Amino acid sequence: RFADLPADDVAVLARAVEIVMLRVDGEPAPAPAGD
Repeated sequence: RFADLPADDVAVLARAVEIVMLRVDGEPAPAPAGD
């Protein structure tokens, strides 16, 4: 839960999520293993 985290951790987490979303939008997703 975000309320349990210090504000700095929330900011870092939000930035990490943003980066991941940009990668997902910008690159084809890898095929699931074993599929």
